[in-house]
Amino acid sequence: MPIPGTPRVSIVVLNWNGIRFLDECLTSVKNQSFTDFELILVDNGSHDGSVDYVNRKYPWVRIVSNAVNQGFARGTNQGLSEASGRYLVTLNNDTRVDQDWLLELVKTMDADKAIGAAQSLVLFYDNPELIYNAGIDISSTGYPRNRGFRNKRASAGRLGPVSAACACSAIYRREALSQVGLFDESFWSYHEDVDLSWRLRRTGWKIVITPASVVYHHGSGSTSYLSPLTLHHSAKNLLLMNVKNGSVPQVIWQFLTICFRYRRYILKSPCARETLALLPQALAARRNIKKGTSTTPFSGTASDLPHPDVAVTTKVELS
Repeated sequence: MPIPGTPRVSIVVLNWNGIRFLDECLTSVKNQSFTDFELILVDNGSHDGSVDYVNRKYPWVRIVSNAVNQGFARGTNQGLSEASGRYLVTLNNDTRVDQDWLLELVKTMDADKAIGAAQSLVLFYDNPELIYNAGIDISSTGYPRNRGFRNKRASAGRLGPVSAACACSAIYRREALSQVGLFDESFWSYHEDVDLSWRLRRTGWKIVITPASVVYHHGSGSTSYLSPLTLHHSAKNLLLMNVKNGSVPQVIWQFLTICFRYRRYILKSPCARETLALLPQALAARRNIKKGTSTTPFSGTASDLPHPDVAVTTKVELS
């Protein structure tokens, strides 16, 4: 159970019509062996009663409630900007975590101040002997892949470096985010965690996998696999991420890739229009990243977000 006061760790859980997952997720977090934390739930315009349910059953949870869906990047940024912890954790709502999940993440960060982010070992909820994600590898062509996907749990190995941390369950050092910024809100959802990790590594921060921190993940709890929404943002963001961070050959390769994958959504309207509209912003970010300039300043207050907060209607303080 979290301890009232200024916490060492802030956990941000984003929710959109996920009431069916919240009991298991929040209860498993409540029962952590490491208790010096707060939990902030950002509700993205749910219409399934999630906010009232959490208010009633989990009064120790702080809630930020949006009138409409702000997407993963912006919604999570809202939670991070409300957070007061030294370490900042993102956790999907369609998860259950082991009792030492948070303790192992904190131990990893405490052991090496050069680590900017660490990821848990994410297992399939329905088949916990199989890996869902053991970190993200970025190929030489600029394509991100889940390490160990559907491999045996025993193959996860020990703590070690990865290209990127999956925000399904990841811990970030506040100083690192203060240097490189938060999730890119133009991404809306998908690949924003890879983009953030890419920026962290470019500025010298380490990204690692912590297999002793274990999460069981349903997967696609808010959006279905290969839905139009998923295809739209995955195609758009894969290109924008490489424009911001990758080499020219990587940008070209990923443009060709998304022209023939993701059901060619990048060639369709409105995906093509939105991608073209965001390209100047991505190119400006590329220039800033190369100069070492943060594109999304962060010191832990909502005023540091690039846009004003939208429709924050509910906030329950720790009891």
